[in-house]
Amino acid sequence: MFADCALALARGLVQLKRQYGYTAVANGLVEQGNLSAFIQPNVGFTGNLVFNSLGDRQGEYQVFNFWSGEYLPAFQVYPNQTILQLAEPKFWSGSSLIPPDRPMPRPQFADWTEPSAAAAAAMTTAILVAIAATSAYLAYQHKSPIVAHVSPTALALVSVGSMLCLASVYTQIGYPTGISCSAEQWFGLSGMSLILGVVVVKAYKCWRVFDNVMLSEQKKVKTSELVLFTTALLCLQFFILIVAGNLAPTKIVIASPSGGPYYKCGRAGPTQLTDAITALQLILVFGPAAVAHLLAYETKNCSPALAESTWLVYGIDSTIVCVSALVPFHLLDLGGPRLLAAQWIKVALTLYGVSFTYFALVGRIAFMLLMGRTDNLVAELRDPDALAMLGSNKYLSGSARGRGESSGHTSSHHQRIGASRTSDQHLGGVFAIKRGDQLLSTWRVHQVAVCFQLGTVSFTACYVGAVRDHQATHFSLADTSFSPRVPGIDFCIKIERRRRCKDIWLIQLPSQEEHELWTHRFVVYQEYLSAVHHRSGSLAHSKSSQNQLQQHDQRGESTSFKVSSGG
Repeated sequence: MFADCALALARGLVQLKRQYGYTAVANGLVEQGNLSAFIQPNVGFTGNLVFNSLGDRQGEYQVFNFWSGEYLPAFQVYPNQTILQLAEPKFWSGSSLIPPDRPMPRPQFADWTEPSAAAAAAMTTAILVAIAATSAYLAYQHKSPIVAHVSPTALALVSVGSMLCLASVYTQIGYPTGISCSAEQWFGLSGMSLILGVVVVKAYKCWRVFDNVMLSEQKKVKTSELVLFTTALLCLQFFILIVAGNLAPTKIVIASPSGGPYYKCGRAGPTQLTDAITALQLILVFGPAAVAHLLAYETKNCSPALAESTWLVYGIDSTIVCVSALVPFHLLDLGGPRLLAAQWIKVALTLYGVSFTYFALVGRIAFMLLMGRTDNLVAELRDPDALAMLGSNKYLSGSARGRGESSGHTSSHHQRIGASRTSDQHLGGVFAIKRGDQLLSTWRVHQVAVCFQLGTVSFTACYVGAVRDHQATHFSLADTSFSPRVPGIDFCIKIERRRRCKDIWLIQLPSQEEHELWTHRFVVYQEYLSAVHHRSGSLAHSKSSQNQLQQHDQRGESTSFKVSSGG
C-alpha cells in the first residue's frame, strides 16, 4: 500500500514536470490546483487506486501488521473511510501506540511505563503512606500531654504540607503538560508555605519564652495564631501564583541542548517578568526560613527533653539545603545522559528533604509515643523544674550535649529557680531576665544580686554557652529607675539604666509574694535615695546661703572701712 501511494505521488510529480517544467516544480512556482487532478487514478500492486479531493485513497482494503515474522490483518478500511480494527497492532517498541512520523523530543523524566518511573512513584507512595499512618496515630493520641503541648493543629499542618510536597514528584514523571507543570508549582509551594508557617510560629514562641517558666504556657502554640500566620503566608503565595498564571502562563517548551531536545516546563512572557516571579517565590521560601532559623538557633537549648528549637534548626537546615540544591535543576537546561541523572537527583532531594523535615517536626513525636519514652516529658510539661531532678532521655534530646558542659542530655541552664535570698542589705536569686531594649533578646536564666548597701546590681548568666566576657553585668543602682509592672507579663519588674543609650532589664519573678518582696525593697531604697538627695540638696542650699552671707558681710566691712578712712 505504501508503494502504491508513493508511485501515485511520483506520477503526479512527473505530470507537473511535463506541464510546467522541472525548474518551476523544483522552485515551487506551480499554480495551486486540485489534488484529484494531481494524483491520477491508476492500477497499482494492491489493485485500483482512486483518491478523493483531500488526497486520501478510496477503496476497500486491509492493513497488515508485520510482527514476529508474520503478516497479520490489523485494520479493514471501507470505501467510506470507515476503519475497523481486526487485531491490536504492534510496533517496534512492542506497544500498540502509533509512533509519530518524525522523532519527538524525549520526556523530561522517564515515562510511566518505564521501571525508573515506577521506582520513583513507589518510593514516593511509601513515604506518603508512612506520613498518613503517622498522622492517624497522632490523631488517635491527641489527648496525650505531649501532643497537646506541641499542638495537634501544627502537626496536622506539617503533615498536609509534606504530602503536598511529595505529590509534586508525581507531576515530574512523563511528558510534561500545562496541567502537570502548574500542579508541580502549586503542590510544592503550597506544601512549603504550610511547613514554613508552622516553623516560624513555633520558633517565635520558643524564642519569646525560652527560660521564662512563668510564660511556659505560651509555649503552646495557639491555634488561632498558627492558622492566621500560615493562612497569610499561603494566600501570599497563591496571589503570586495567580498573578504569574495571568501575566506569564505556564507553557511547554522544547530545550535543545547538545544531547538532544526534550520537553520542559516554561513560562510565556518577558524574561524580566519571569525572573521577577521566580525571585518573589524564592524570597517567600528563604525569607521565613531564615527568620525561623535565626530565632530557633538563638534558643536551641530550649526544652531539652522535647528539644523543640534544636529540631526546628535541623528541619530548617535540611529544607534550606534541599531547596537551594533544587533551584539550579529548575532553572538550567540539562540534556543528554545528564538528564536522567538530574531528574533522579531532584526526586532524591525532594524525598530526603520532606522525610527528614517531617521526622524533625512530627515523626519524632510519634516515635516517642510509640516507644513509650514519655516519662520525663510528662514530668517536664507538668513541672518545668522537675526535669533537673529526673534527667533527660536520649531519644528526646536534640543532641548528645548542649552548648558547653551539661549533665547527661539536659542543658545546665535548666536550673531549679528558687525563692529570693534576702538579708538587711542584700536581695538575690536565680531568675529569668531579658533585655527589654534589644529586638532579638530572649529570656535567659541569670543569677541576680542586688546590694543596697553598696548601691549595685549584677546579673551573672547561668545558661550554657554564655560568653565569658559578657555573662556578668554590673552597674550602680543610683543610675537606674524601677518599675514594678511590665505590660502583658505577670510578676515582672523592670530596671532601666539611665545612660546615653538606655539599658532596660526585665526580671521575671516566680510568684506574687516574690514580686511584692522585690517591689517593696526597691521602693524603700528609692525613698531612701530621694531622702538622701533631698538632705544633700538642703545642706548644699544652707551652705550656699552661709557663703552668700559671709560674702555680704565681707563686702559691708570693706565699705564701712573705706568710709571711715575717707573721713
